[in-house]
Amino acid sequence: MKKPLILETKLIPPDCSRMLPRIRLVDDFSSSDERLTVLCADAGYGKTTLMGQFYQSLRDSQGIWYQFSSADRALAVFLAHMVEGVNRHLPEFGVSLERALPGKMDDADKCESYLTVFINEISGAATAPFVFFFDEFQLVKDFEYIAGAVQFLITHLPPDFRVVIASRGKPSLSLGRLRTQRNLKEIDTEDLRFTIEEMAEIFNGCCGRELDEEELKVWYAATEGWPVAIVLARNLLTVDRRLPIHVNPELLGVHGAIAGYLAEEVWSELSDELQQFLIETSILEAVEVRICDQALTAGDGKPNSARHLRELETRNLMITCLEEGKSYIYQPLVRQFLKNKLEQSMPISDIDALNGRYGKAYADHEQYDFAIHHFLESRSPALAVDIIETKGGAILEAGHYDTVAEWLSQIPEDTIMVRPWMSYYSARTSEHKGDVELAVRWYKAAADGFARDGDSDGLFACALSQAEFFFMRDMHAQSLENAAESLKWAMTPEQKVAALSRMATQNLLLGFGQEALELMEQATDLCDVTMVETRFVLATNGMASSWFAGEFQLLQDKAVELQGESSMRSPMLIRFYILTWKIFSLYEMGRYEEALAAIAERSEYLGDEDQQLRMGYEFLRGVVLLNIEDGDTGQKIIEALDREVGDSRVLGPFYSPKYLGSHFRRQGDLDKAIEAHSMYLHHRDGGNQYSAASCLVNLGADRLRRKHDDPQGINDLEEAQILAVRHGYKYISTQVHYIFACSAFEDGDEERALVEIGKSLQLAALYQHNNFIIQEGRISTGLLALAFMHDIEREYMIGILPSIGPIALEDFASLLNSGSPQIKAAAITALTASGGVAAAPYIRRVLRDQDVSVRRAANAELRCLRSTIDAPEEILTRRENQVMELMAEGMSNAELAERLYISEPTAKTHISSIFRKLGLTSRSQVAAIYQKNNNCAGSDESGRGN
Repeated sequence: MKKPLILETKLIPPDCSRMLPRIRLVDDFSSSDERLTVLCADAGYGKTTLMGQFYQSLRDSQGIWYQFSSADRALAVFLAHMVEGVNRHLPEFGVSLERALPGKMDDADKCESYLTVFINEISGAATAPFVFFFDEFQLVKDFEYIAGAVQFLITHLPPDFRVVIASRGKPSLSLGRLRTQRNLKEIDTEDLRFTIEEMAEIFNGCCGRELDEEELKVWYAATEGWPVAIVLARNLLTVDRRLPIHVNPELLGVHGAIAGYLAEEVWSELSDELQQFLIETSILEAVEVRICDQALTAGDGKPNSARHLRELETRNLMITCLEEGKSYIYQPLVRQFLKNKLEQSMPISDIDALNGRYGKAYADHEQYDFAIHHFLESRSPALAVDIIETKGGAILEAGHYDTVAEWLSQIPEDTIMVRPWMSYYSARTSEHKGDVELAVRWYKAAADGFARDGDSDGLFACALSQAEFFFMRDMHAQSLENAAESLKWAMTPEQKVAALSRMATQNLLLGFGQEALELMEQATDLCDVTMVETRFVLATNGMASSWFAGEFQLLQDKAVELQGESSMRSPMLIRFYILTWKIFSLYEMGRYEEALAAIAERSEYLGDEDQQLRMGYEFLRGVVLLNIEDGDTGQKIIEALDREVGDSRVLGPFYSPKYLGSHFRRQGDLDKAIEAHSMYLHHRDGGNQYSAASCLVNLGADRLRRKHDDPQGINDLEEAQILAVRHGYKYISTQVHYIFACSAFEDGDEERALVEIGKSLQLAALYQHNNFIIQEGRISTGLLALAFMHDIEREYMIGILPSIGPIALEDFASLLNSGSPQIKAAAITALTASGGVAAAPYIRRVLRDQDVSVRRAANAELRCLRSTIDAPEEILTRRENQVMELMAEGMSNAELAERLYISEPTAKTHISSIFRKLGLTSRSQVAAIYQKNNNCAGSDESGRGN
């Protein structure tokens, strides 16, 4: 593979021998074993120095240093440097990479394969753990392929390898899992500050005397432990020991040693033109060439911003390039120094005018956040308000609530109160933060203002948003009232469709299915092919009808279709609903891994700005994980979220008890389940008939599990069934019939149990109500076996038995005692579906059955099982594997007993166990299985050797 040019300096760690030692932090790093250490702080906090000291402290590990720069955009260059870094410790490293992936490594799609081979080779070749050091990591935030490569390394490197990252901002990595696993060490600004004790040691070494406690406090208050300030102060005192120790501590701040250094060593050597440029750009968070060119008037009439910035970068004047030739930032201390110069040299009116010009330049380039800031700084709030009013709605629809909230926080409240659109945006952002009382107040102010101004668009938006507001809080009667109000003010077809769709959804929730259908038909009639976003609104709201009807496969199909058609340009709320319906339908169909994959794609589809959405989808992940293995992981996630967010969760308040209650029931903690579901029912006071039915069916299930003839449980189920029949809730009916079947089965009333389980499984098979059947079936496998024996939805049950798992083996194995060959043959298939290889011992019982069809079915399933055995060593004990190998060589019982120093009866016992576990009946089958596995292993070794 042709290697990109290697820049040696990127791989050389800094020489920290003369730097201030950070013994406290270095010792902590050396004694810890977290997989990832992140140093995150602004410039001047000594991140690179500290990381260099970490590097030098390595004893039993080998370090690889990499210095990122703004030019790091090519994935191939980064990967080549990683290989070169390893080569310096392992000279032969890279052979497997050359063989496995020849050619130029410039295709991002190959990155995962490349890194997989990289990690495999380093794992096999390393004689000691490696530690990867990445400095200035914030410079790759816009280059997702490089960030993705680092993420892959962090995730897949061997357990004893470590990664250390220094960055000025939060790294663009997924750190949640590492943080949860306590495998992440985070060192931030506060950690990097010098302690007063460390500062005392530094100062006492250069002053010729020890400082008393009061002096130390004064100096520490001036520096706040800031490494750059302390270093400059130390240097100042070292150069001139005559400087009185009681000097004004401001000398150590911006106005003192740092300002003096800049003034004496830098500022005086700059041209007047460059000084003026620095002063006039000091008020910018980021110095962008195009903004400066528009806002500043050059002396010769030509834009000189790019030239000035290049000169500053060349002089290394504490300036950082964000985007080559386009955008820069000043080091904070430098910027403060320059702002002081600005205040000293320019009247306030001129500074206001300068801010105004920057505000206009930012607005012209659609950088509204900066534009608003500078308009406010220029004492021109009206210009800022104009931008918020004009752009706020679109930004809210894109899901950037925090951005609009930050803007509004800078506008006086009395200004917002007299501008109804500003009040409306305040209501939306307050609602998003979970401040219900404040949101209601702002909505009222907005509605009053719109009414005063006769603004029908505003009245429509206000009413429809309040309908959404009440919907998210399960206050469905109020939501329907506001949706009807929004229809009154709707003027355009798009507005009417949105209002009718919301009304239709609320009618569905309130159980008025026919009314909902009529409203949806009205909305559909208003749509034409040009109304793309409106069609999405209609379609996403229409998906609710599939959910309430329990038609999960139809819902899934709709969600997949709409997700494919939508994009990041679609309003955030539309994308949110599409993905949420997709996840819920996968979950209810028992397709848990697919649901988790859909949750993982959230950031790609929705973006990452919205914290509430992130928490909402973490809640969904917890719900899905409740149904995988023991569910403990899901329970911990949901309970942690409950503690963190309370009632402000985007999925609506009080949903946790529903899912946790069902989890407790499956665990057998019925009192806790009843408590949770009773709490859930208590909060279902908004008229949501589906939620009420769901509460009742869960409570009925809890009570009848605890006591199979509990009258209250029967009443709960009967009430739930009434709601299900009245409103067409097929999923609720599936659950009611199943729980009644369980109760009858416990009573020994098989006839009634069969009637109820027949109704339940028929609905489940038709509409893919798999999750409920899988989860409840795990604690009632005897009932499922009874239904299977009576040929009730056998094909459907065989489809879900793999999800129910080996727990069903004993009950389904009892069907092998039936006098019916047909039942026996079907049971053999069910056992294979449920237990896989674990079913082999049960199936071998009927190999000598009198009925030839049963024997054929047993042999066919055993052959099928044998064909899936790729690693018998994982099924057998160590001794059984030894016996199997000797049997494959053709040894008799006596010969292998002699070889293994065991008795012949013991050898026979091992052989019988092998036959039983693997479903085998002859030595030739043993030899074939062994040979197949041995050949596969040989092929693997051969493949690795080539």
